[in-house]
Amino acid sequence: MAGAALYARLMILGLRTLWADAVGTRSLDLQVSPGPLALGALGGVAAALLAIALTLRGLRGRSPRGLLAGAPEEWVPPARVGGRGAAMALAGGAALLLGTSAAGRFSATAGFFGAGSLLLAASLAAAWAWLAGRRGAGDAVHGLAGLGFRSASYRPGRSVVCVALVAFAAFVIVAVGAFRHPGAPDVAARDSESGGYRLFARSLLPLHHDPATPEGRTALDLPEDALEGVRLSRFRMRAGQDASCLNPYRPDSPTLLAPSPAFRDEARFAFQSSLAATPEDAANPWRLLDRDSPGGAIPVIADAGSLEYVLHKAVGDTMTLGGTGVRLRFVAALRPGLFQGELLMGERDFLKAFPEEEGFRFFLIEASAERAPAVTEALESRLADFGFDVSDTASRLAAYHRVEDTYISTFQTLGGLGLLLGTVGLGTVLLRNAFEQRKELALLRAVGYRERDVSTMVVAENLFLLLLGLGAGTVSALVAIGPALRERGGQLPLLALAALLLAVVLTGLAVSRLAVAAIQRLPVLASLRSE
Repeated sequence: MAGAALYARLMILGLRTLWADAVGTRSLDLQVSPGPLALGALGGVAAALLAIALTLRGLRGRSPRGLLAGAPEEWVPPARVGGRGAAMALAGGAALLLGTSAAGRFSATAGFFGAGSLLLAASLAAAWAWLAGRRGAGDAVHGLAGLGFRSASYRPGRSVVCVALVAFAAFVIVAVGAFRHPGAPDVAARDSESGGYRLFARSLLPLHHDPATPEGRTALDLPEDALEGVRLSRFRMRAGQDASCLNPYRPDSPTLLAPSPAFRDEARFAFQSSLAATPEDAANPWRLLDRDSPGGAIPVIADAGSLEYVLHKAVGDTMTLGGTGVRLRFVAALRPGLFQGELLMGERDFLKAFPEEEGFRFFLIEASAERAPAVTEALESRLADFGFDVSDTASRLAAYHRVEDTYISTFQTLGGLGLLLGTVGLGTVLLRNAFEQRKELALLRAVGYRERDVSTMVVAENLFLLLLGLGAGTVSALVAIGPALRERGGQLPLLALAALLLAVVLTGLAVSRLAVAAIQRLPVLASLRSE
């Protein structure tokens, strides 16, 4: 319990220091509740008692002489091993979930994640069945590495527990790490995070004239060629609280934006979910802002990430705007992107609910990379009296990505802790197996095998179990995050994931060397005499 509290305190300390710029605040404190802490402690004790009970149950049929001699349990023939049937059943369940999810009969996210979890369980069951079957096999063994692989089947239960620890940790690391943002955001495509807009702008004072029209440019004293080759979308705005991941608090009065009808008809940005009931609305969920909602609630659209993790709402839910009594209903959710900090409302409803908010104060600007600096200079200099401030969308998206990647890093530390436990468990199993097999190892030394040969066998056994766990966890995680990968165009932070997995392999090899050093200290002569 003290270790858990210390780990959490170190995590908060990291968020307040190393990751403070990404999180956006240093006002984070650890709150330890006795109830959950006690529940976790009881769960740990219960798991330990269950493991002890199962172990004692397995030893119940052993003879006293066998227990005193430390002899392994009797070999179970492969025909009686139930792992093969369990593996096939679990794999069948995974395939069923994948099929129903791909056909649209089940939530893709839940279905694929469930399939990945079942596939992980099937992999472990198959590993147990294979190791248990290999234990009694009489086929030839090739090379020292083959002897090491065969040694993994000496205690299949122990080996599979180690594989499971590594596999579960690898599953967490890969599944969570895959959501890292691999590079610079795409600001060109209309269905991307930026909607195809390279720049966005805010003004302190409202603009009543449209800079995109000749009349508007004349009224605003803008050069005629200031916006040449540029598309500009205007939004009415009611300033409020930031609803993005940059705000660590839950807002009750988020900033509201009302796009013009022209923006709505362009069908920009990609949606994650909506309440669309017609093919037309499904093709362009922006149209839902003009629909009437039951109960008089005003339809709004929110960023999917902000909706779930900041506002703690879902599509179809309602909320009351703080201090106004205005009821909002979420009719669609955008894929995470540029609108993380705001809610979007139809212009008609906005003017009816907030008649005091005049003009336009938020703007999205589509410009080429070559024209962007000149457009920024022209707008900020000529519209300085309005407090016009232009920023590039890539910087805003990068700020969001830094926060998300920071929280992903904190979750990955949990997976790293699991991998550390798994590799330590591997070393423990190697030492225990070596102690129980000290007579066999001593015999190998006596008939001419060198210390280096025995070391090769031990390292091969450890590496085999380690790679088996990493492979099972990684493949299962990739299946689990299939829908997310598809939404992101199949992009994965391969270099970061490969570095993590390589670090795990190197740690496992280091543990193997420690086990080898301990094995080399075993007394050969005494082990042979005790035979």
